[in-house]
Amino acid sequence: MDSFSFYLITDIHYYAQSLGITGKAYEACSHADQKCLAETGPILDAVIDKLIADREIDTVLIAGDITHNGQKASHIEFEQKLRRLTAAGKKVRLITASHDVKEKPDGYSGDQKLVVEGVNREILPTLYAPYGFSDAIAYEPESQSYVSQLAPGIRLLALNDDGNLRSFSGATTETVRWYMDQIEKAHEAGDYIFVMSHHPVLPPSPVYPLFSEKDMIFNHDAVARRFADAGVDLIFTGHTHMQHINQITTEKGNVFYEVNTGSVVGYPNPIRKVTFTPGKAEIVTEHIDSFDWDLGGKTVNEYLKDHFEYMIRDILYSVGHDIEHFKELARGFSMSAATVDKLRPLLKVVGRILDTFTLGRLGRIARVPVDPSVKDMLVKDLVLEMICYLYAGDPPYSPDTPVYQAVVPAADKLAAKLKKVAPDVKLIDQLPEVLRALLHNGGIPDNNAVLKIGYGI
Repeated sequence: MDSFSFYLITDIHYYAQSLGITGKAYEACSHADQKCLAETGPILDAVIDKLIADREIDTVLIAGDITHNGQKASHIEFEQKLRRLTAAGKKVRLITASHDVKEKPDGYSGDQKLVVEGVNREILPTLYAPYGFSDAIAYEPESQSYVSQLAPGIRLLALNDDGNLRSFSGATTETVRWYMDQIEKAHEAGDYIFVMSHHPVLPPSPVYPLFSEKDMIFNHDAVARRFADAGVDLIFTGHTHMQHINQITTEKGNVFYEVNTGSVVGYPNPIRKVTFTPGKAEIVTEHIDSFDWDLGGKTVNEYLKDHFEYMIRDILYSVGHDIEHFKELARGFSMSAATVDKLRPLLKVVGRILDTFTLGRLGRIARVPVDPSVKDMLVKDLVLEMICYLYAGDPPYSPDTPVYQAVVPAADKLAAKLKKVAPDVKLIDQLPEVLRALLHNGGIPDNNAVLKIGYGI
């Protein structure tokens, strides 16, 4: 084939409205979540409308966390919505992930959080049989991974890594051997093979492994390099809810790309459109323009961003004013209570800076010149903006901007001072590097990019 295109979405976290979308218990959950739970159905309907409207592309990939917390009602409704895609001639290939099975899935009623009916992991390949499992050319039952022949000359290794959060830490030796065997078989057939998994193998940000390394594929760096040296150069992932494209080059000179995609039901609502042509993969990020909900006069982007910023503002406020509440919120981004306690001295300083500092004041303390155009910018407003770009991708503050020139030198000097307050906190050593990455993406663009791959070569 001269070219092949598909869409990819991930982290739908479908939530059946019958499980409760009003009351204090639901609101507490919703306000602490980057995603819009009650709105998942209408958002997904609008996404499906968009995919159906494109009559040229017939393949849709879904990279896991298809339900909010594995509720049976959510699975049933979600699968029914997928039928619209297949009825329109679309070929859907999906994997499930860690949110799709939960021992005690939740619903809400008034002030109460309820335990509702869930599903067993073993039933998922049957429930979602038409979406990759029933016509797989190879299937590995332990991991529930499979290989799909997407088109002549193109195979997908749909790697279910929900075991990442179970006892065998991602995959058994036999499962890994199966992965490698399927890659070899694809190459023997002359087919290009790429991977879709849920958890990332390359960090979407320098800060991510510091707090969330357990939310990456077990032994992630070695896995990435093993894939690359086996002849796989591209993987699509989700889970982080961040837009990011990363790459490594192995010691053997093999390049490996990861396209990490954000949640389609939260800010920034990304839909990846991917086109393979000989030697390259073109990645384009698209969005929906509307969905069936009262948006209060806002655009979709404004509505989703306001919901996201509400959560982030709550987090930033709690750092300086309510550390116990921060502990509760921190679970949402994989920071344990023990980690919060360890970081208390640093968090106390950070909270004070967030409360009162402008860039001008920060510069005076650090003895760094600050351009008058940004001296009155509040640090907490800049932090909020940087977090939004962490999720949306492509932060804009390049090294020649006044913001970068104020923040990075100040961070270098403040890190040395903070090290005296909390000498055992490794984050302080990496603070300047983290801030550089949050301010500016000097590598591959996160949303729209062209990658050099082995397809068709």
